[in-house]
Amino acid sequence: MPKITTPKLAQRSGRWITKTDAIKTYKLASSDLDSILPITDDPNPRQYGMRMKKYNRKDVEELAQRLRTNSQASESTSTTELAVANGPQIMRTTAMNNFGLKSCQMDRLKPVKVLPNPYKSGQTMRFYNRCDVQVCHVLT
Repeated sequence: MPKITTPKLAQRSGRWITKTDAIKTYKLASSDLDSILPITDDPNPRQYGMRMKKYNRKDVEELAQRLRTNSQASESTSTTELAVANGPQIMRTTAMNNFGLKSCQMDRLKPVKVLPNPYKSGQTMRFYNRCDVQVCHVLT
């Protein structure tokens, strides 16, 4: 018999906001909200087959603030700029698998080096400082 898994949910604290309203109000991408846990994940009563997620408003506000701070910092530096190597390095996909990070979280880190991917023509492999990935994991 297949195992039924329930989604991880955050503890409700204070006011809540729907995913759609959070995206509109705080100008977030849908993938940005993947980095925080919803307080509910129920079937949408208005759209069959769709899910309706609600989040703690405080969590969404903190996420939006972090993203604004990170985007302001990245605007002041070049996007092609690499991070300074600091200890062991880890490949992007390995970091995502080992630390449970999402693509949107990894995009906020600067890679140490970027190499052509020998397995997928036209794509790159990005390597990050392991310590940066660990800090990102702890902060989320």
